[in-house]
Amino acid sequence: MAATVTYKDYTGAELTEEEYYAYAAAYYDAQNAAEQRAHFQWKDVSDIVNTSDEEAIQMLTEVYNAYSFD
Repeated sequence: MAATVTYKDYTGAELTEEEYYAYAAAYYDAQNAAEQRAHFQWKDVSDIVNTSDEEAIQMLTEVYNAYSFD
């Protein structure tokens, strides 16, 4: 399953990816904000359904430990 990304402005009007990033950059610049990046790992819930409690804890711990915020 692939993710679909749609970019919209505050009115709901659709933007191209380039327009969105230019819009976001102008907004954040006006707010004197700095760009941050979050890194995470995805785990599908169906991967955990038929596992033991210990295996589920291990899987969820791995996902939790993969998260970081720069």
